[in-house]
Amino acid sequence: MKYRHIDGQASFCVENQEVAITTTVQSGCTMPYFKLDGREICPYWTAPWWKDGAYLDGNNILSVLRGNFICVARKEDNNNPEHGWCCASPWEAVEAVSQADEARLELRFQEPYGGTIRKTLRAVAGQKAVYETNLLSGFAGNYSISNHPCVRLASKAENGYVAFSEPDSLCTPRFFLETPEGGGYMLLARDEAIADYHSVRSIYGDTLDLAYHPAKPGTFELLGAFHRQQFVYAAYLNREEGYLYYQIKSTRDFPYIMLWMFSGGRHYAPWNGTQSPTLGIGDCADYPAFLKNPGQYNTFVTLRPEQSYRFRQIYGVAALPEGMTKIESVQFEADGATFLGNDGKRVFAPFDWSFLKDG
Repeated sequence: MKYRHIDGQASFCVENQEVAITTTVQSGCTMPYFKLDGREICPYWTAPWWKDGAYLDGNNILSVLRGNFICVARKEDNNNPEHGWCCASPWEAVEAVSQADEARLELRFQEPYGGTIRKTLRAVAGQKAVYETNLLSGFAGNYSISNHPCVRLASKAENGYVAFSEPDSLCTPRFFLETPEGGGYMLLARDEAIADYHSVRSIYGDTLDLAYHPAKPGTFELLGAFHRQQFVYAAYLNREEGYLYYQIKSTRDFPYIMLWMFSGGRHYAPWNGTQSPTLGIGDCADYPAFLKNPGQYNTFVTLRPEQSYRFRQIYGVAALPEGMTKIESVQFEADGATFLGNDGKRVFAPFDWSFLKDG
């Protein structure tokens, strides 16, 4: 097993000719480093307070916060750490393979109630992509489950672009989860169904195009989306570094997306008003209960110990052509996806759809 010490955390590491996949021992946060045009690109964010030892106690996700991590939080547990025990505990390595044509890392976590998560991360030759599977077994009760990538943003909002599959619904929270009195500054009007992501009403009375994040520095916000179509994409175009990040899912695993848009709107520890913005694109098995719920969406997932449950994501990067500034639509191809932009610009990302279709 190969380890790397990255930004204060010991991390498992496997790699092939396309990507080095690293996952923190504590909390199981994955940071892929893609080899693109002679560079090493990690599309994910690391919380800037990792240098402050006061927050590296290992007892919650905030001590490690970075990358992409699975959240499995038991609803009935009042002592449940934020996002679940799997985000507040060490993982163990089961298998690691680093070859030119394949990288594969298998990890294991067992929660206090007996449930087990087996995480498999895999990359293959010819694709700047990671295939992630989280297999849950032995769990009993009602849970909230999501994969939670934290995307690293360009330094200026106009140099990035957020896009995702057209949702059946897109909604803001029903109430303010945080207030200025408590040090939290939220952005959008409450209890709204959003018809146009490019024209969203804020609490200040103006309208914002949320494709450009941060839309208003010094705030944060949460949005929930529901999709009926089987396959859904989300993407972030980073003009400053010349790449497009994407993630693909099946709605059989994750019917919802929760967008966590942070740009400095928390003025309490460990956030302390940090101006290190990020975009969380959480693929969710259940719909957050604090959001406007226009479709009586399920707000928890009931797991039975005699059954196993599989949750999958594909995520990767592709080089941007010169002059591509936005994503206008996506064509799903037999061997990947083509992201169509302005002025006829396009980006093709190869990956294997069968990963999401099997089982």
